[in-house]
Amino acid sequence: MPVSPVSFIRSIGGRHLTSRATDKVGQVETPSSGITVTIDNTQPTATLTTPSYGEIITNTTYIVSGTADDGLSGIDQVEISTNGSIDWSQVSGTTAWSYTWHIPAEDNVTHILKTRVRDKAGNLREAAPVSVTVDNVKPASIITDPINGQTLSGTTYVIRGTASDGSGITKVEISTDNGESWQKVDGTTSWNYTWTLP
Repeated sequence: MPVSPVSFIRSIGGRHLTSRATDKVGQVETPSSGITVTIDNTQPTATLTTPSYGEIITNTTYIVSGTADDGLSGIDQVEISTNGSIDWSQVSGTTAWSYTWHIPAEDNVTHILKTRVRDKAGNLREAAPVSVTVDNVKPASIITDPINGQTLSGTTYVIRGTASDGSGITKVEISTDNGESWQKVDGTTSWNYTWTLP
């Protein structure tokens, strides 16, 4: 039986579809109540709010957060990658979301954080990536001269040592009284301090 083209009636939230049929003697069906569908070819929006670009993270856990929005079909899923799209994890929440990032011990390591959001119609969008640096390893310093147990004599002695850290050393201090007071040395990665012997 011939069927006329489907008629479209606009309704709030999308399109209302109804159909009607005409038989060979010209009788036309009374249209049914039809169905309502939403047409969504628009990508959702996504924003990574924290951390900020270039931030240095010194903790072993960090709450990454952001927002997502879709005014048509709604947000279905938000995912995050902390290694430049190699692996993806689902976040908690949709329009306002968060993710607890468990960070390994790293010394001045750059991470590219990415987030992607998918709406209920399947449209996908990635937010602008955010580059951060992880430095949750404390610097290290050692005294190379004198050695442990050495006997010193004279009025002064030049103490020498080294220090290291992935993000760089800003200063080194030394204590000659078991940590009660500290004095800044000369140098950073390779340093010295002239000690006036008591």
